[in-house]
Amino acid sequence: MNPDTRPFDRDDAQAVYDLAASTAKPELAKKVAQALDVIQKSILEYGADEVALSFNGGKDCTVIIHLLAAALARSSNPNSKMRALYIRCRSPFGEVEDFMKACQARYNVELFSFEGNLKDGLQAFLSQASRRAILIGTRSTDPNGARLTALDPTDNDWPSVMRIHPILSWSYHDIWDFLRILRVGWCELYNMGYTSLGSTFNTRPNPHLASPMGWRPAWELTDGALERAGRSPCTVPTAQ
Repeated sequence: MNPDTRPFDRDDAQAVYDLAASTAKPELAKKVAQALDVIQKSILEYGADEVALSFNGGKDCTVIIHLLAAALARSSNPNSKMRALYIRCRSPFGEVEDFMKACQARYNVELFSFEGNLKDGLQAFLSQASRRAILIGTRSTDPNGARLTALDPTDNDWPSVMRIHPILSWSYHDIWDFLRILRVGWCELYNMGYTSLGSTFNTRPNPHLASPMGWRPAWELTDGALERAGRSPCTVPTAQ
């Protein structure tokens, strides 16, 4: 689905909260409600201007930015500008960066782009302006995700910030159900067989989505455990 270029509005926010209360897909509704609760409490605890997000155009952080937009619309400061950190990998896909530009416009995002490692990028981001918390789209099935909790402060040798993981319990299929039910735009590469996005150096369409006609879309992957089957080992940041 092509990215929606119109500004996120109260109707979009209401659709998210309606999904959280839906009885049609109760398991997904429960996870959406829990994620919104984590984000809303973070906004109350730290203030809308002190909560940022990690955003790199992948499907997981697309869910996060949409959830944050909905929560902000219900907050005491609904016109708050989002602040996001983008760790730009070597040789990113042009389609990913085009999608990110569309998201910047739609969600009113001030994007801080950094080329280098995550630790240095986070330090540069936090030194630019005060940020006490950062939303991250990690799931428990991601590398190193199983040891995380919803709220994790950074380690002592890292820049100090609270890491918030609202969708930690979500599955691969939960992500796609959310995006498709709400018709949230996503990077077009997911329509072409890609299921996990990183650098052009290490990312290919998922071989389990090959078909005689080309490539089936990401949401048709039956086994979510095969999400990264199109990725080869590389040290560049990912955009799950």
